[in-house]
Amino acid sequence: MSSTALQTTLHFVRHGKVENPNHLLYERLPDFHLSALGLRMAQASGRYIAADTTMNQAVALYSSPLDRTCETAQAILAELNPVRIARGDDELTMETDSRLIEAGNEFRGTRIGYGQGALWRPKTSSWYATSGSRAGGELSAHCCSRE
Repeated sequence: MSSTALQTTLHFVRHGKVENPNHLLYERLPDFHLSALGLRMAQASGRYIAADTTMNQAVALYSSPLDRTCETAQAILAELNPVRIARGDDELTMETDSRLIEAGNEFRGTRIGYGQGALWRPKTSSWYATSGSRAGGELSAHCCSRE
């Protein structure tokens, strides 16, 4: 007698390029939306997923509640759902989950690039020198224990 183990496959998609003219670390900040290029990237991801006979069998789509991630998920659904409907499957809807969010970071809202970026300012050196944390932010253990 053979047994068949159930298998779950997770596919992660990063959001498309964000409209960010001031080059800020937007992290968890609201009102950072996909740029025109970012929307095209999300649509291309949706077409890829819809065309893949394994990926288009998805049973759920989850997103963080951030604007850019929801916009990416909606663009994917716009490409995926017509394929599902044509096959006789139900449409998927986007489920948001606040645990699906990047790690917190003390550099949020600052410019961290070259030159006058936050990483080079003496006042921020304690943020990334703290033992046990990642680059002045949330500990990995905190990320893993989100409920």
